[in-house]
Amino acid sequence: MRRPWWLAVMVAVAGCATSGPKRSAQTTARPSGRVVPRSSGNGAAAHQKTGGEASTPGNALDSSARSPGQGSVSQGSSASGQWYRCPAKNAFMQPIVWDSNHEDQRRYWTETDLTRVKTSKAQPVEVCGVVEQLRWLMTAVCPDGSHPFKGVRQAHHSRLGNVGSGGRCGTTVIDLYRVPCPGKTFMVYIDLYNCPQGRSPFSR
Repeated sequence: MRRPWWLAVMVAVAGCATSGPKRSAQTTARPSGRVVPRSSGNGAAAHQKTGGEASTPGNALDSSARSPGQGSVSQGSSASGQWYRCPAKNAFMQPIVWDSNHEDQRRYWTETDLTRVKTSKAQPVEVCGVVEQLRWLMTAVCPDGSHPFKGVRQAHHSRLGNVGSGGRCGTTVIDLYRVPCPGKTFMVYIDLYNCPQGRSPFSR
C-alpha cells in the first residue's frame, strides 16, 4: 500500500533528529567547588551566573604561592623567606633583625619538647636576649614530661660557655647549654641575638 507523502516526510525528519550529535549531560567541576553543566557555546555565561571563579590556571591557589606566616614553615627548618637582616660584618653585639610579623619563624623559638630540638652551632635555638633565653630553658620539657631546671639560677649555671660565632648569619655568638633530663642529657645551642625589629635589648 502506498504511504501518503506527508508521512514519508515526517519519517525522514525524525531520522535526521535521532542520527545527529547527542548532547552530553556530563558535568565539570570548577575551582569554586560548584558543579555546573558543560555547555557547547555559553559556558562562560553559565558559569558567571553561578558566581564561581573563572576556570583559568592562574586563579587556582597554589600552595607554594600562599602568603608567608600561614604555618607552612616548621621552626626546625630554615625560614622560607628572607624575613631577617643579618648584622653588618665585624659588628659587635648586633642582633639579627627580624620582621616583627614573622618572628615566629625563628628556629625552635616556641618548641618545648627537647626530643624535637636538634641544634648545632650553625642551627641553634633562636631567641632575643638573656631573659628570653632563660625563659626558653625553663619551659623546656624532658622526654618523661618533667622540666630539667627547678629555677632560673640552675638554668643559668647550666651554660657551658660560648662556642664562637655561628647561627644563620654566621656572625652571632652561640651559647652551649647542658640540659639534664632523667636518663639523658641534651646539649642545646642557643643564639640569643635574634630580635624582632625595634625590640632588641642590645646596644646599637
